Amino acid sequence: MQPSDLPRHEEPPGSARQESRAEGDLHGKVPGAHPAADAARSTAACGTLVDREEDLLLPPRGMFVTIHHASDSCMSGGGHVVIFVPPLFEEMPRTRKVLVNLSRDLAAAGMTAVRFDYRGTGLSQGRFEEVTFTTMREDLTTVIDFCRSRGAQCTSLLGFRLGGYLAAELREAVFVPHLVLWEPVLDPGAFIKQMLRLEVANQMVTVGEVRFDQQTLIARFEAGENVLIDGYRVNPELYRDLAGAHALSLADLSNARDKLRLLLWRTRKLHSDALSLGLAAELVGDVRFSWSDIRFLQPRHPDLFVRSVAALNEGLSVSGSRP
Repeated sequence: MQPSDLPRHEEPPGSARQESRAEGDLHGKVPGAHPAADAARSTAACGTLVDREEDLLLPPRGMFVTIHHASDSCMSGGGHVVIFVPPLFEEMPRTRKVLVNLSRDLAAAGMTAVRFDYRGTGLSQGRFEEVTFTTMREDLTTVIDFCRSRGAQCTSLLGFRLGGYLAAELREAVFVPHLVLWEPVLDPGAFIKQMLRLEVANQMVTVGEVRFDQQTLIARFEAGENVLIDGYRVNPELYRDLAGAHALSLADLSNARDKLRLLLWRTRKLHSDALSLGLAAELVGDVRFSWSDIRFLQPRHPDLFVRSVAALNEGLSVSGSRP
């Protein structure tokens, strides 16, 4: 893929992207800033490293997208593109660096990786209180269409948490040849109940008492109010979308067994149930991403990354669409 003619996005000081580059890890340097260092990095053990990363605001509504270009610019050659479907709420910013690092590993392995922020989240334009399941589906579809318009013929999805639900839900509508799910949320209704419980617990921590219990929060949604949940103003439509969403079962996913890989570390029962149905599932040990516990910051998990790259490469072989 040649540099896009779409408008580029300049990150404000202190943004997540600038901070990730400032960390100075192997893949984090701005291309061209230090030619000698760039040349040294190109011989990294993980493969041919391409430093070019492209930030875009997709028109017309300003969705922020980052493209981690593979060495052969494979989006322009009918090659393999991996699109990350991110989590929601605080799970997204707490794991951003994880997805940045995996994207760079994928690019080094010859697969262009694409990350995006739902409109109203992250670096995309809009406000969180405008986010609904409908807008999230539209955003994912927009990114897939964008990649295909740039020449990608094989577009795999890696869905993380609630992003895993969206990826699995839309797998047939958008004709995705391969799907990797990290600890997917299969029941959005149970997920939003968990978020309500978290909000009640947050009140105890911040003000020392419960001012709005779960039933009161739900009543406020039903009255048409935006409600603060874990620091995010959630609109009634998003609440209804989550609470009323169809819970995906493993049986629902069984028709995609030839293109699905589950990578799990918390839900051991889901792993065993998936294996019993003949689904490809792997249990990864000692994963402590900060989305579930803010005491830990684990920006890279070598075993999970290796398994993810292998699963996506396997999907590329199955699809028969090598660059």
